Amino acid sequence: AAEGGSGSVPPSPPRPASTASGRRPKPGPGMAAVAPTGHPAPEWSHHLEALQRDYSEALASIEARTGERLAALKQKLEAYENYELPPSYPPSDVESLPSG
Repeated sequence: AAEGGSGSVPPSPPRPASTASGRRPKPGPGMAAVAPTGHPAPEWSHHLEALQRDYSEALASIEARTGERLAALKQKLEAYENYELPPSYPPSDVESLPSG
């Protein structure tokens, strides 16, 4: 049975699924994400894990800075709410107010 040429041509691997727009996603630079075995390439897995670590560290840093900033703001708000004297105005502002 002839299949469009010589019989020694190996069958082509299955094509990647198309996206919703009908176009296949563009492959990234370097190694393919999926090795011929169908499993992720070791290099790709290594880079993905490194990226995930970097992302987790960045998120932890952001959360720590946000927590510090919120604590400082809460402390300022508490000091403001507990301040017993009325707000003071510079003399120039008080003199410029129209007299009733």
